[in-house]
Amino acid sequence: MQSEKINFMIKSGWVAGLIYFFVNLTLTIIYSSGGSVADVVWYNWLDLLIIAVLSIGVYRRSRLSAVLLLVYFAGTNLISLLQFNQIISLPAMLILGFFLFQGVRGTFAHHNARPLQPQTT
Repeated sequence: MQSEKINFMIKSGWVAGLIYFFVNLTLTIIYSSGGSVADVVWYNWLDLLIIAVLSIGVYRRSRLSAVLLLVYFAGTNLISLLQFNQIISLPAMLILGFFLFQGVRGTFAHHNARPLQPQTT
């Protein structure tokens, strides 16, 4: 794969991670608008931290971060879909999931395209 295409795929992945982060941040702020920010459950803040750290990992071309972000996204959205039965958000989930998958493909392609370092003994 060409370097420009790989970089575009990686950029698609971490930008999708940032969109995922900001959507969750917005929803967390909306949920806390009925009370104080302290009324938001602690795992909402942990969720934001996990998404931010994994998105930074994709930006730094980490294969592990890209795969974990995709799996985390799929898992949390599947649980949300089953728990709240919100079919209306399915198209947005699929689109964002596609771009997160592009990030996974890009990080793997990046590491496969790198020349191997010669071993010195």
